[in-house]
Amino acid sequence: MSDPMSAPNDITLTVTVSQELMQEIEQKSQENGHSITQLVQEAIREYLALNNATDIELLRRQIIELQRQLLTLEKIPQYLTAVETRVAILERRLGSVSITNQRSSLPTVAADDEDFDDEPDEILTDFLAD
Repeated sequence: MSDPMSAPNDITLTVTVSQELMQEIEQKSQENGHSITQLVQEAIREYLALNNATDIELLRRQIIELQRQLLTLEKIPQYLTAVETRVAILERRLGSVSITNQRSSLPTVAADDEDFDDEPDEILTDFLAD
């Protein structure tokens, strides 16, 4: 595959191909008016560009996925606000339940208890009298 127009920094690449492929390369070379070296170099460039395009497409898909994840993350403050609101509501409800429970745990005085209507000074006097 040596080309008389090779530059001094060019590297020679030896490749084994089937007879059929070599015939196709030679035919294409004659049709286009290019040397076999030029044709192979062009094919390699196109192949690499295609792979590069595939890499670019992969990067585009990754960017789209990252944008989707970013949108999800941007919604987190809204979710946190909703959760904080729910927690505050539950705390208020729990607080009222706690107060109710505390009231129910206080000793109750029966209505028929004889000391029920006692004034505080009577209770003190009764206590001292004993």
